[in-house]
Amino acid sequence: IPSRINFIDPTVKSLCETWDINKDGEISYYEASLVTSIGTTFKQSKIQSFDELQYFTSVKDIDANAFESCTQLETIVLPKDITAIGAYAFQNCYNMVELKIPSSVMYFGNYAFNGCDKLKKVYTYTLEPTTIIEETFAKTIYSTATLYVPKTSYNNYEYNLEYLSLFVHHLD
Repeated sequence: IPSRINFIDPTVKSLCETWDINKDGEISYYEASLVTSIGTTFKQSKIQSFDELQYFTSVKDIDANAFESCTQLETIVLPKDITAIGAYAFQNCYNMVELKIPSSVMYFGNYAFNGCDKLKKVYTYTLEPTTIIEETFAKTIYSTATLYVPKTSYNNYEYNLEYLSLFVHHLD
């Protein structure tokens, strides 16, 4: 079992060096698990993918503006236990095409995904719809994106006024 995280995106690896406790030039799974906040470390960076964020298991909130204007960001895997996605967290991540929201998320901040115009698939694993406030998602995606929800929760989303504009489909 490898002890270090193999980052796909070299820019992400470089920005994560902040959390390299033993200064060996690598981030171990243990070091990642000690991080409780990513702050705005990645804001306006040129990162393209950050699937390794899932290993930052002590991060419970995606901070406001955390990935704002990461215009090249296409994919990201959120830690499974996050509870909130802050205001403007992913605003203007123009190239993000898919998003998976863990079942633990209970809050979206204002404009969290505003400007994510290429977002086509949003998967949420929450049983009850998370409240959407002030343009959580870009208005442009409502006619083009599909929201995938747990099969047992389909009716909860389909008849929720905040989600009516999205095409809701259940996960099999």
